[in-house]
Amino acid sequence: MFPAFAGLASLLLPAAPRCPAKPASFSTADRQSRYHQATDAFQKILQQEGVLSLWNGTLPSLLLVFNPAIQFMFYEGLKRQLLRQQAELSSFQVFVIGAIAKAIATAVTYPLQTVQSVLRAFRIFGSLQRS
Repeated sequence: MFPAFAGLASLLLPAAPRCPAKPASFSTADRQSRYHQATDAFQKILQQEGVLSLWNGTLPSLLLVFNPAIQFMFYEGLKRQLLRQQAELSSFQVFVIGAIAKAIATAVTYPLQTVQSVLRAFRIFGSLQRS
């Protein structure tokens, strides 16, 4: 029954847009890069910012590793609770507990994602002013 819904959804909700998209532009003609190649960037960062700057942003990124760990923990807990009541889970039940687990993990780690975005914007634009 549910595969039929998936097939119907794939017809009604196409994955790719039907309008032509503008191709990505990788030209650097409109902006001048400070670095000519990877080794040049590595050397300049070491000289101008120091060795520790190579690990800027590592802590927030490591904290975001908790998202899949939280999702897995809640998924397994919910699955265990359902399996106490019945012998086997349906595909729909697996989908629902996966969605619930992902929603909880995202709600818990979203503030970390926000902080990481603000820190990146601060590094790029140099201020934390709101527009």
